[in-house]
Amino acid sequence: MPEKKNSRSTDEALSFLAKTNVGRPMHPSNAENVIPGTVFAREDDNQDYDDSQDDIIKTKLFQRTQGGFHNKTEKQRRFAPLRTSLNRRLETLVILWHTITIPFLASLFFVLCTIPMLWPLIIVYLAFLYFDANTPSNGTSADRRVEWFRSLDIWKHFVNYYPISVYKTVDLEPTFKTKEIEVILPKYHQITTYLPNFINKYIPSHRVVIKKEIKTGPRYIFGYHPHGVVSLGITGAFATNACNISELLPGIRIYLLTLITQFKLPLLRDYLMALGISSVSKRNVIALIKRNQSVCIVIGGASESLLSKPHTIDIVLKKRKGFVKIALELGDTQLVPIFGFGENAAYNVFDPSVSAKSCSLLNYAQKKMCGFQLWLKQNFGFTFPFFHARGVFNHDFGLLPYRKPISLVIGRPIPIPYIHSPTQEQIEHYHSLYVEELKRVFEENKEKFNAGSMELRIVE
Repeated sequence: MPEKKNSRSTDEALSFLAKTNVGRPMHPSNAENVIPGTVFAREDDNQDYDDSQDDIIKTKLFQRTQGGFHNKTEKQRRFAPLRTSLNRRLETLVILWHTITIPFLASLFFVLCTIPMLWPLIIVYLAFLYFDANTPSNGTSADRRVEWFRSLDIWKHFVNYYPISVYKTVDLEPTFKTKEIEVILPKYHQITTYLPNFINKYIPSHRVVIKKEIKTGPRYIFGYHPHGVVSLGITGAFATNACNISELLPGIRIYLLTLITQFKLPLLRDYLMALGISSVSKRNVIALIKRNQSVCIVIGGASESLLSKPHTIDIVLKKRKGFVKIALELGDTQLVPIFGFGENAAYNVFDPSVSAKSCSLLNYAQKKMCGFQLWLKQNFGFTFPFFHARGVFNHDFGLLPYRKPISLVIGRPIPIPYIHSPTQEQIEHYHSLYVEELKRVFEENKEKFNAGSMELRIVE
């Protein structure tokens, strides 16, 4: 009799699974291909990448067979399977590294300071920091970008973890085109360049054909929405070459911008600049664009990170108009909105807002949490939501993001004229054009990326 009962329960569970809509998400290569110029990050089409869906399936099956949520045994931790492919383990390892980068590099510097034999190198590095302090905010960080570092295989594992995919709705005009030009250079110019001029003039010259980038198109300011907890999608797409962004947007060199406070930490600052990440200060934005580079700004910033909850899309954009003013004052610059479908689903975020129905103790704790977040934002320029997702060895709790796909859709560029001193009405006009294009990108693509039931709300 017990065997018959278990068999019947299994049949019911399988029947329930067949009737539900819970299943594994469609791989991008199987989705409706209607957006031209698509670059997919994942290389293994058979990879089951969304392990959070496994949790949903298991939970619903368990509820069906055991009689609902009242059964306490279903709350036990669910651990990652032991038989996991090497690629998945490498993906988790790279995500773990990305999660602990800031505390690890900051701690590493202070550990190195405790080793006396390294003190001469530490002194030289500190002197370098003193003279190099303005590099992240004066535009010269463009010279610190290291392409081989951005192209390491580890970043492929980073984008394949979710995976991250990038799409474009139209082709963007290249800022640069590579042309071959003939120049006259001294023989062995790779060496003689470093010699004094009075020596170089005695070295014979010859004609050499070299490749040079010639500016032929506009610069771009890309705006990314939503911020999410830590902007994972845009980091994988623009701070590395793992999504082949140089092939998707040829002739456009993009620098991802973040808070200047991150460049105050030794080692971390150099790590970020090697990835092509720079300060989001106004001075740096103007300096980079004047050097004919393009930038990407996560428009919502720290305020929007507090709104990053799954199944909701609340963005901060009404009061963010500084990037429009910069584009008008510089001219020859176009605004391009990017929407990251799935960015808010990477983490579960605790909402610290106070509820009238909560007990006095909980109410007090929530007030303190809100106060702490606001204090961080006012004093340090950043804040963070209280979040969790999964761990290295479990699927229920931890600081690693879920394996949920993040799909970035690049909208149409908005040409911006040169206006030396734009009025508020002019800023409002081009800001409204940007908002309209962002909404269009969301509405026309939300069904393709499982966001059909969501609404894009501009709350601030």
